[in-house]
Amino acid sequence: MSHYLAVDLGTTGCRSIIFDAKLNLISDSYREYALETPKEKWAQQEANLWWSLTLETAKEAIAKSQVDPKAIDGISISSQGITVVPVDENLTPLFPAMTWLDVRCEAQAERLEKEWGTRAAFTHTGKRINPCYTLFHLLWLREEEPEIYEKAWKFLMPMDFLLAKFTGNCVTDHSMASGT
Repeated sequence: MSHYLAVDLGTTGCRSIIFDAKLNLISDSYREYALETPKEKWAQQEANLWWSLTLETAKEAIAKSQVDPKAIDGISISSQGITVVPVDENLTPLFPAMTWLDVRCEAQAERLEKEWGTRAAFTHTGKRINPCYTLFHLLWLREEEPEIYEKAWKFLMPMDFLLAKFTGNCVTDHSMASGT
């Protein structure tokens, strides 16, 4: 019988669930984790913690289900969006992930608002200018942490990071890319 592992990496917790072929929930595991707020308007996390909690909850959900891991035919991942983490070629995070709640880059958003204007930005991106978006996190990193920005091989969102750790491939999907 087929089974599936679903991983949901939320803003403050990671859940792994085992489903059977009819998508009945067989077992699950959950771990909470915190947002780091070292300064006002900053909200960041350690991407390696995402990975370790994904593995921990997946192993626990599989153990609780008593399903042979070889009987798991697929993995599905959902995650918080528009959080960004710079990584090197070994997928090692170079800086804490700037979450979608992080608005330290207000100056970059204000500058783009002045240079482009609200209408032009929306026409080009389909989004309103908001410092929570990935573009402004990238601009902040380039301006405030240039050595990190230059060392970065890729800038990944949480789902992309987990997919890369599972498969070695850096990919995204349309729903995640729309926030960038």
